[in-house]
Amino acid sequence: KFCETQHNDNFLYHVFGRWDKSEDQGQRQRCLFPNPNHCGRSPIFLDSYEMSALELSPDLFARKIDDVSLLDIIDIHLLRRKRRHTRKGLNLNEGQVMGPHGALLVDRMSLDTDMPMCLGTMRSSKLVSLLPCFRSTVVPTLEEDWFTGAVISEEVPFPASMTWLVGRCSTDGYLNFIDGWLSGSAGNFTPSGPRCHIKQERARRLQLCLDGKTDNLEAVPCNFNHEKLFSFGPSPFVVDDSRNVPVGSIYLSLEENDDIIDYCIAELSNEDGEKYVGFVYCEEDEHVIEFAVVPFIVEEAK
Repeated sequence: KFCETQHNDNFLYHVFGRWDKSEDQGQRQRCLFPNPNHCGRSPIFLDSYEMSALELSPDLFARKIDDVSLLDIIDIHLLRRKRRHTRKGLNLNEGQVMGPHGALLVDRMSLDTDMPMCLGTMRSSKLVSLLPCFRSTVVPTLEEDWFTGAVISEEVPFPASMTWLVGRCSTDGYLNFIDGWLSGSAGNFTPSGPRCHIKQERARRLQLCLDGKTDNLEAVPCNFNHEKLFSFGPSPFVVDDSRNVPVGSIYLSLEENDDIIDYCIAELSNEDGEKYVGFVYCEEDEHVIEFAVVPFIVEEAK
């Protein structure tokens, strides 16, 4: 009866794993959490896959660890914290990788259309969808390669709902940003490279992060669950053969049945033919969205 009132506020990081409903594993009456996707009688053992979340988590303690190599990895990260971890101007230790003003996330398939489409949220909704990037009067004024530059908030119809900040990010690997392509390069033990929050700042103390806990892409209050730590696919300028993910993709890497599965953000259709933004296996790249990342700038007052 206390399932709905359980709180974890003792600075302890632990993971109960994901319940494989397809195999009917686990018993709901023994579940420690009301959400059956987090069912488990005790925490799972942590491995190197957890390091990205461990690094970003504010928790001081973690359980359960039986892999000595994970302790060595933690030591490496503690030493790395003492140095600035930068490359090509991207500071992974800071809260915003793309600068303080955020960026548009543009569907590259729409770049040459009458109206480019961007990831955004509608008012009072946590669902993320593709929305018109610009006011109608702006599109005719755009340069051919506008997506390699920057935009200003006055050009966007709903700037608060369409501005995305990237960070904080884990520091194993590198992020590269060239001409609208934001890509990740593999680290020592993280094939995807840095894993990051992608968030909106709706108010001073309200940050909403992209989340992949459901079939639909949502923006919900931030925490350091794996469903909120995204990676970036390769770009034409940075070749990385260690991953089988599409160019320009944004994806989640989730552990399921001892395997790491990559889920890419994609545009899909439901049974009624209505389009929505959700997830597919990255290998099914027909529906995967290829993103251009276009930073916002603030023009100086004259």
